Amino acid sequence: MVLNIGQLVTAHVVLASVLGGLNLYSSLTWHRKAMLVLLVSISYFVVYYSYAPLLGWPSNGTMPARFNLVAAYGQEPDEVTGRKGNIFFWVTDKSTTDITPRAYVVDFEPQLHARVIQAMGKQHKSIPQVGTIEPDLEHMGVAKEQRQGYKTQKFKINIADDLPEAAPTKTDLPADTEAETPELAMPAPGADNMHTE
Repeated sequence: MVLNIGQLVTAHVVLASVLGGLNLYSSLTWHRKAMLVLLVSISYFVVYYSYAPLLGWPSNGTMPARFNLVAAYGQEPDEVTGRKGNIFFWVTDKSTTDITPRAYVVDFEPQLHARVIQAMGKQHKSIPQVGTIEPDLEHMGVAKEQRQGYKTQKFKINIADDLPEAAPTKTDLPADTEAETPELAMPAPGADNMHTE
């Protein structure tokens, strides 16, 4: 069962009421009462920031090092409404067998947005896209006011075509394959006639 916002608020009010009753009518020392108040207060913030990713909202955590791009969407910044731009990714981790896509969100960057548009164009042409995460060495240690464009990520997202693995060539086969199976060799035409003569 998933609680909505009203039910979550009600649950926290009940928890706060129980905590208030313990503080008023229990014989606990004030140290323990203060610790209970602090723990419950911290739990409010932990639950608030943890529920959104669990319910399917995009996470701002680190993306997998190598991933298959399922879909992406760029939301440009709007100075009128004050909305900061974001780029949303739906990806699957290539390092696991789990094919369930996960949602991630990163800050908007014009260069990354251009790569996303290009990758989605190829995706619509049935060309699979694969992404990699690398540290953004070009902008590490650079002051924010000196950066070009918008806020730079701590990592760089590269997107490229997911080319299939090449089939093994003839040179990849063992060199002594024919030597080990001489009985499979077909006799040359007319070889029997030469022996009978």
